[in-house]
Amino acid sequence: MGFIRTVIVLILIKPLINIILPDENIKKYINFVVGLMVIILLTAPISKIEFKNIFNFENNVTVPDYKAISDKNIKEIYRQQLEKDLSGKFNVKVEVEVDDNLKIIDIQSEKQQEIEEYLGI
Repeated sequence: MGFIRTVIVLILIKPLINIILPDENIKKYINFVVGLMVIILLTAPISKIEFKNIFNFENNVTVPDYKAISDKNIKEIYRQQLEKDLSGKFNVKVEVEVDDNLKIIDIQSEKQQEIEEYLGI
């Protein structure tokens, strides 16, 4: 009985939305979406598709960890810029290792002691 009720509610909502919305362009899209939903609902029992699984995005969408990606990029940019600045200042190749808090862990260079004194490490 819930299936029939859902179809009837969708069909009754369509004219109400048309009355509420003033813009003709939006009405076309709403009519299309509601019509598509009615078609999906009517074909669901035949094709054995559960309507709730069609619109259940929780199981289908994976969200990347943008904070971790951003932190990694910031760390790498900081490390590269620090190496570039120190190499320019001391006229030698400098390799720097930093931790997740952007604290310098290790410096590899011919003038390692001078660089460490300059940085106060």
